[in-house]
Amino acid sequence: MKNKSIQKWSGSSGNTKKGYSIFLWLIDKGGRYAAYFLLKFVALYYWFFKKDANIALRDTYINKMGFSKSKASILRLKNYIFFGQALIDKVTVALKTETHGLKIHRDG
Repeated sequence: MKNKSIQKWSGSSGNTKKGYSIFLWLIDKGGRYAAYFLLKFVALYYWFFKKDANIALRDTYINKMGFSKSKASILRLKNYIFFGQALIDKVTVALKTETHGLKIHRDG
């Protein structure tokens, strides 16, 4: 039988158009480092309040990967930050002709 806590998570983070719009505006006006700054607060919000996603990540880090609860807690926050940075980088490349220090290599 599957772990009941994992079944709760729908795979959706519950993002809103408004949230995306704020990040898009910030990337456009302030660049990716400004968006990274805001991302830290968003990551903390997810870390404290997104129970379903936290349960799934906690289960993965503790039960599947064998980390301690304290290490899993730190890894959850890092997961939110690194995932957000990857999204910001992709959007930055798509929106800006100058890449703000990102090196891009495209095949094909």
